[in-house]
Amino acid sequence: MAAMRYVMSGNDTDMSLAVEKLFDHMRERLSPYARHNADEFRSQYCYIEETDTVLRKYEHSLSVIYAAYSESGGPSTAAASKALMGFDEYMAMVNHLELIDASFSMREAKLAFIWSRMRAIDELHGKGRAKIFNLSLEDFYEALVRIAMLKAWPTDIEIQDGIPGVSIGGCADAGQFLLGLRAEGGKQAHTEFLSSRDAEHGDSQPIWRRLEHLVTLILRTIESRGADSGADMKLTKREVKSFIENRK
Repeated sequence: MAAMRYVMSGNDTDMSLAVEKLFDHMRERLSPYARHNADEFRSQYCYIEETDTVLRKYEHSLSVIYAAYSESGGPSTAAASKALMGFDEYMAMVNHLELIDASFSMREAKLAFIWSRMRAIDELHGKGRAKIFNLSLEDFYEALVRIAMLKAWPTDIEIQDGIPGVSIGGCADAGQFLLGLRAEGGKQAHTEFLSSRDAEHGDSQPIWRRLEHLVTLILRTIESRGADSGADMKLTKREVKSFIENRK
């Protein structure tokens, strides 16, 4: 392609320069997803004190969710392990929690999984192969940060005061607000609300606030759908397993 575009046309005689020009041309037109740098994302959004504080706050419940889904049955590959979360298990969790919506596509959910996996020295055998096919607990935390970044969220003012046309207000967190919006206004109201988000609304919030919104939505969804669930925002393994069975 480089030869046909630049050398054979007479624009260049040096093949190495032609290849470089071709890649420069392609890079400018790539989707932001294709130019994504996982390590830059981690440094900017994951490896910071505020994100760590939110994850530690909900560490028990998140680790219970991770363990329950990791044991729920994954892909039939040699790398599959009940100690790790495979792609099928991850996507089951995403679908059970109804995270796919107007602001977060199925493609973005898959990319969050792919970007969150760590590299391995030996990708062909043993632990290395398991690492690149599955998420460890720390990878799972990173995937949550990525999902929180990609989804749209209500502002703290909207959570407290509600939105026009809907009588929701005085909510304790984003999870309660969004579930209440779905219950009162239905799927259409929820979709319209998320579609209205822009940089001046929920999408401008810092990552640790958005992460807390996501975690509260996850916990409240499981508590509202599982059998014998309380509303203490602290999940037990029994609650999560009950939720998984009910969603299946």
